[in-house]
Amino acid sequence: RDIMSCAQTGSGKTAAFLLPIIAGIERRGNQRRVENNGRYRGREKFVARPNALILAPTRELASQIYDEATKFSYQTRVRPCVVYVFNLSLSLSLCNQ
Repeated sequence: RDIMSCAQTGSGKTAAFLLPIIAGIERRGNQRRVENNGRYRGREKFVARPNALILAPTRELASQIYDEATKFSYQTRVRPCVVYVFNLSLSLSLCNQ
């Protein structure tokens, strides 16, 4: 069954889904893949990859979620990032190259 609810601004809706995501990433620890193909002379090259994906219907909401994620992840290993997509079919074709 689907559930729908509404709440006032500032009631913690964003925190309700961001805090468990950030806590889960922190609990799993550092699981970054390491590539060492000899070009780095003994140094390891860490490959960045997303640990969570949050989709928002508007650029404004994505920006607000990013701002809150930045606040909640302060002094953690979590580094939020925001990506705006204006043309989904073009973006998907660029990703497949």
